[in-house]
Amino acid sequence: MKEWFQRVWVDFDLDAVDELFKQDGQAQGIMPDMALGSNDFKDFVPMVQELLDDIAVDMTMITQTGPWVQGLYRVRALSAINSAPVNVMGQLCARYENGLMVEAYNTFDFFNLFEQLGQLPDMSLALCLSGEKLS
Repeated sequence: MKEWFQRVWVDFDLDAVDELFKQDGQAQGIMPDMALGSNDFKDFVPMVQELLDDIAVDMTMITQTGPWVQGLYRVRALSAINSAPVNVMGQLCARYENGLMVEAYNTFDFFNLFEQLGQLPDMSLALCLSGEKLS
């Protein structure tokens, strides 16, 4: 799991996707109602890389149960727009076969990410919880 984050997200090595993620594997939870396969990651990662500079991923906790590895991680980066610091948490639960990630379930605080990048208003979560609509 550490190698996935380091090579794919930090080093921006898209060839590592094929080395670490099974060709017909699927990752759930990144996009609503859509599983990402290895080819999808090769499109998705550059989109995120356009928004962030100097990405670092700190693994806060990793546990393993048989072929399943669970990780809690923190992404630290700088906004590509204004160099403001970005700090977001995520979780990944992945099943491995023969060293390859074959199935993954993700949660990532995209709401907080887009708020920190200025793409959503400050305090968006509080606004939504109070019944306000974002415009």
